Amino acid sequence: MRVLFFLFLAIGFLSSFGQSTSDTLSITLREADEIILKRNLTLIAAQFNVNANDALIQQAKLWDNPILNTDQNIYDGKYFRHDNTGGTFYLQLVQTIRTAGKRGYSTAIASDGQQVSKQQFYDMVRLLRYTVHSDLIELSHLTTLELLYRHQVEILSKLDQAMDAQYKAGNVSLKENLRVKATLFGMKHELSNLLITMNSFQAELRLILQLKDNVVVSPQVKQVKLSTLRIPSLDSLINSAMTSRPDLKISSTRVTLLQDDFNLQKALAVPDFNTGFEFDQHNSYAHNFYGLSISMALPVLNRNQGNIKAAKMNVNEQVFLDQETQSKIRNEVINAYNNYLIYTKTITSDYTTFLVDYQNIFNKMIESYSARQISLLELIDYLDAYKETQLQNTELKTKLLQAAEDINNVTNSTFIDIY
Repeated sequence: MRVLFFLFLAIGFLSSFGQSTSDTLSITLREADEIILKRNLTLIAAQFNVNANDALIQQAKLWDNPILNTDQNIYDGKYFRHDNTGGTFYLQLVQTIRTAGKRGYSTAIASDGQQVSKQQFYDMVRLLRYTVHSDLIELSHLTTLELLYRHQVEILSKLDQAMDAQYKAGNVSLKENLRVKATLFGMKHELSNLLITMNSFQAELRLILQLKDNVVVSPQVKQVKLSTLRIPSLDSLINSAMTSRPDLKISSTRVTLLQDDFNLQKALAVPDFNTGFEFDQHNSYAHNFYGLSISMALPVLNRNQGNIKAAKMNVNEQVFLDQETQSKIRNEVINAYNNYLIYTKTITSDYTTFLVDYQNIFNKMIESYSARQISLLELIDYLDAYKETQLQNTELKTKLLQAAEDINNVTNSTFIDIY
């Protein structure tokens, strides 16, 4: 019986299990970036918005269309008589002339809107990349946990079968037998919850990457060593974020846009004027009258005071919002930097040595149980402790990778190569 227990336990931990189907897509972080740019529907839609804003610049540069007015008699004893003997014919062609640089300010506003749409596109790329990278890193982590859980389930299943046989033979108690079954049931339940979580990540990746419904993503996340990860100074990270983050460029461009709108509102207080050519037949002191018309509104009652004041308040509001965005980004960089340092200080050489020693003790525990030097309860307790240690180890390494990805994301750069 001792040899049988030992074989069941040893085989369970030394075996490796893997699944491969024709629908599995193995993908790295860098390959995912390429797919995002080619297939993501949100980015494709955003590109149309950029093109639309390009067209608005062209529209803002256009002059107003001239206005043609005409007036003529229909019947004065004869229908549509327009000759030297009678009939009246009037023609006016008017062109609006915009003053105070209104067209220039309108073009500047359209140009600012174009820059905002471009930076919104780039920020969308940044956020989608971060989402996909985080999903792939976490999915890789969960895949490792799945393997660990399946190993544990395999061990406990074989132990459960052996315990049933020994219980029927009267060699073990019902309490010991039920303890193994309860542990196995709990392990299967945890595995089910894990698979459900993995399924959620798979669904999100299929949506963002526009993959077929039957595709299962197999993340190929680079296994980096702590010694290979180098991070610049905090000031360098902050400077990079302040010069590279699209959302900050959006905020600062909106300040410029609103300032241009303020200038436009002041320009609107200056009236435009209309000038045109007139021709009048048989309706003036001259037989054929040729004239020049000029008209403009008198800025007496409405000088656009309300819109000017509102535009100025909008500029002041956006200035403070821009400062808040700068502060927010700075804090994001500091937080990501501190988190990264915490994880790098946790994963040390002493920690690695501890894991090796812990694995060796685990193997000795199996041998001790096979020799009946420890009880089943002690073995199961140690199995639980071993599982938790492995879970924490995997989670810690994943969080270090995620912390590195966070730094790359908040700085919109690749300071730490984990690709």
